Amino acid sequence: MIRPILTFEKAKEEFDHIVTDFSQIPEKEITYIETHVGWKFSDTQLLKRGGKEWIIEPLRELQPLSYQVLKEHASEYMVGFYWFRSVPNPACPLNRMGHTGFVVVKDRVIWVRAHAREIITGSINYFHPSIRESWLKRAGLWGVSPSVAAWYPRMLVGGARFYLSFENYAELADRRWKKTILPILEEKIPQLYNDGWPTFRCFLDSRLPDDGSTIGDQLYILEEDPEKRVYWVKDCNFKQMYYLENPGEAIDAYSAHTLLQKEGRFDFSPWGKPW
Repeated sequence: MIRPILTFEKAKEEFDHIVTDFSQIPEKEITYIETHVGWKFSDTQLLKRGGKEWIIEPLRELQPLSYQVLKEHASEYMVGFYWFRSVPNPACPLNRMGHTGFVVVKDRVIWVRAHAREIITGSINYFHPSIRESWLKRAGLWGVSPSVAAWYPRMLVGGARFYLSFENYAELADRRWKKTILPILEEKIPQLYNDGWPTFRCFLDSRLPDDGSTIGDQLYILEEDPEKRVYWVKDCNFKQMYYLENPGEAIDAYSAHTLLQKEGRFDFSPWGKPW
């Protein structure tokens, strides 16, 4: 069953605390961050540096449609905190804490997370400049999920924090993918693997968070690609793939469409060129 996208009302039920200012963070949560997480890659840093206005400013020139939607419709930036048990036993104390930053757009919780390992590893540099210098300039990922446990969010630019290998989608398309899909990709991408690591990776999945079907659009990057192309796979059809001409414009139009929850499926084909 596909669970609905998390709404703000539901988020208020699932979070123990939600803050809109750095000074509002409770002492217990501060101690946990300092002891277990560290401030450097905490979403609270986005709050401290200026919140929504600071985060979306890089989108103004490179993603003007999305910038306007966020400026007009997004709430202020918030960070939610929730405590949970390290083991699913009621006798165990609530000894672990998660915290995630977000804005609310038309009652949907839109996760806006801080940078993490992609800054350390340099994988942020794999992205086209129109994405790297806008969506990923001051945030590490954007997306939606069914709950406050925001693992592998979908529908917006996911960045390199949780980007998935093409293998996840090839297997979904065909259980025999190693015989039917892999040879096609290996012919197109000689550097498909780097010491066993898949270099063709999905950073945007248009499907609803729990949707396990093949119907949807995925955007990919190829690590170490000097052209920084964005590749489009429609409905997991790896036998007919495309790259996006002017990917910044395409992603801007798609993101504005998605944030506003417009009816109908977005069409990437005006920007798609057969690959």
